[in-house]
Amino acid sequence: MRRHARSLPADDDTRGLVTELHEKSGYQLRIRGHLSQAEEIVRAVLAACEQLSREFPKVYGWQLGLTHYHLATIHLVRVEKDAAVAAYELAFAAFNRIMRELPNDAKLGEQLDTLVLRMCEKLYGAGISTAVVSLVERYRDCVAEARPENLAPHATIFSYGGTALLEQHKFPAAEAMFRRCLELREAREPNNWITFNTRSILGETLLEQLKYEEAAPLLLSGYEGMAARRVNIPGIYSNRLPEALQRLIAWAEAAGKTCDVQKGQKELDGCDS
Repeated sequence: MRRHARSLPADDDTRGLVTELHEKSGYQLRIRGHLSQAEEIVRAVLAACEQLSREFPKVYGWQLGLTHYHLATIHLVRVEKDAAVAAYELAFAAFNRIMRELPNDAKLGEQLDTLVLRMCEKLYGAGISTAVVSLVERYRDCVAEARPENLAPHATIFSYGGTALLEQHKFPAAEAMFRRCLELREAREPNNWITFNTRSILGETLLEQLKYEEAAPLLLSGYEGMAARRVNIPGIYSNRLPEALQRLIAWAEAAGKTCDVQKGQKELDGCDS
């Protein structure tokens, strides 16, 4: 039987400090694997934050979102996927409300990026791709309406959305996500290998839609750009270059370019050796 969550004082000058300390202790218990105790504390913090955010929304609204985020992580560790998705949705809703009230706060915008990126990582890692897409779409709408002009959205978040859509064979929607991702990366880091990787993946979304002429320059420049920067590609991503070459070979096969297929296959064999 679940124990009742312990109450937190919410009627004196120390309530904010108490809430923060309880949240931190719940986090520490979670990372140590004491999930039941962690959940008890997090739910207590959640109850306090819900009350306090009604009285002081700008002060406690963000903490309310963080607490939903911590609760979602506990659910994911327990493989309670539906509960985790619901908690992440509540977390984002809380963050979104604050961003709309404080749209020019760059620090909050950066924190939003970090938290949404972590949510995408956790949801994608748990194989909940539909929730990834939903989260990225809500993030896209949020940053379009409430965002400091000098703070660009986080490109990797759109990459997660595009990858999830690509895996679902929703190619036009994946194309739109990767176009936004590429736009952001070309503006911020035009010579980074990951920008050329994004070009290659965008080419794949077009290839899957049989848009061969549009796909070709993206696939070719993506592969060549990565090949020229292969020494800068971290070892953990060493498969990205051969993947880009495989996309180029797939295009050559679809376009009936036998010589290019043979040439590409030889290069691919060299990558694998």
